[in-house]
Amino acid sequence: MSHRRRKKKTVTSRLQSPPADASPVVVSHAQAEAFSPSAKDVFSAVFERVLSVVKIRMSFSDQVAPLLVFVYGHEKDASLGDGCMKAVSPVWQTVLQKEIVRKKIRDKAIIEGASAVILLTDVMAPSVLFNEALQKGRFFLSGATPDLNAYAFVAYALDKQTRTMTFSEMEWSDEQREEFFLDGIFRGDQAVVKGV
Repeated sequence: MSHRRRKKKTVTSRLQSPPADASPVVVSHAQAEAFSPSAKDVFSAVFERVLSVVKIRMSFSDQVAPLLVFVYGHEKDASLGDGCMKAVSPVWQTVLQKEIVRKKIRDKAIIEGASAVILLTDVMAPSVLFNEALQKGRFFLSGATPDLNAYAFVAYALDKQTRTMTFSEMEWSDEQREEFFLDGIFRGDQAVVKGV
């Protein structure tokens, strides 16, 4: 039995050099900012999803805040609203417990690879109107990604008899705010504790 050897195909490619008159593209800081999405663009869809979670929770409870939502699976070219979400309600009684909850939130975000963390808090004590049939209040939504933060307010009304909830239009805030649970959440300058 004889073995035939196959001829090897040779592939040649030519690298084309750029034309002599081509110059590099320079993008100014203002142009770069025009390409980067605003906080409203990035967070609006996920904030809407958080409010729909709140609407479901308020159908069987009078209080849901604070609510913490971890968002996973965000691709650079997709909206945060397309990612998978996990919602938890952090609870603490003392300052020490609050600090421990903060550390656990940060560790969870880093270990599980969260793309964003959203915190919903009730900033205005709910007022009950019309013979305790209508509860009104205002939520504050704050969101953080590794390179962007967003803040918005939304008023709500809960009909306690039908358990239906309505929201006003979101009011976006441009000013930077300090948020105890979200400040520095994606920074790697603190040690991460495994198994939390």
